[in-house]
Amino acid sequence: MKGNVRFAFVRYLKDNERDIVPISYFKSFEPVDADDFDSTKVYLVQWRGDHAAAGGSSSDDECFQWYKSQVLMLGASVEEMQAKKNASRVRVPKVLDTSVEESSSEDEQVTRKETAKGRKEQKRDQIASRQKSLKSIISENIAKKKASPLFPSEDQPMTTCEHSDCVSKLQRSKRKHKEVHAKNSELEQENKKLKTSVLELQNLNKDLQQQLLKTLSEKTQGKLWEDQNQKFLHLLGSRIKGTVDYP
Repeated sequence: MKGNVRFAFVRYLKDNERDIVPISYFKSFEPVDADDFDSTKVYLVQWRGDHAAAGGSSSDDECFQWYKSQVLMLGASVEEMQAKKNASRVRVPKVLDTSVEESSSEDEQVTRKETAKGRKEQKRDQIASRQKSLKSIISENIAKKKASPLFPSEDQPMTTCEHSDCVSKLQRSKRKHKEVHAKNSELEQENKKLKTSVLELQNLNKDLQQQLLKTLSEKTQGKLWEDQNQKFLHLLGSRIKGTVDYP
């Protein structure tokens, strides 16, 4: 094989399956570069599944079946092919040439049909298995919920144990409600008492302030009266001393 082209992205015409396969899987195809192919032409290509079934122990082309395929892309590595596929949509033109020689043995034709059918059935089985597993998980979760419901349905009668448990829970709930209501009433009474006490303290403080102001006023007036008396007595004494003649 010339060039650095080692892999091809192909579409099998029988079942429309797509795969990246080595160039060695082709019959009489040796591209010189990544553009050396005709996407409207049919090529004979072996299927990777046949090689996997053989365990890769045989390299004889006669041990494997040939399938009509369409080449969509060529590349040097699987990574390069994946990158090209992810970078842009792969165009699939209409195949114009279907004249490639192919084995006409009935056994080979039956084998090819069975292989393609087997691949499809395998995919269907995998999808069905995943769906079955998912349904099983959902059913199990639903069964668990039904096994311990918050309130039993009409078609699932409540057992004596369940009824007793519900009654017990209801009674506890009622007791808790009464306790909360009693505590609320108690707090309201305490709040009323506190309001009354605050009002009494306010009134008492007002009376004390008035009494203090009155006392201070009386002391101030008494001090002024005492000062006036002292001044009068001092003036009177001075006058007396000035008019009396002592021997």
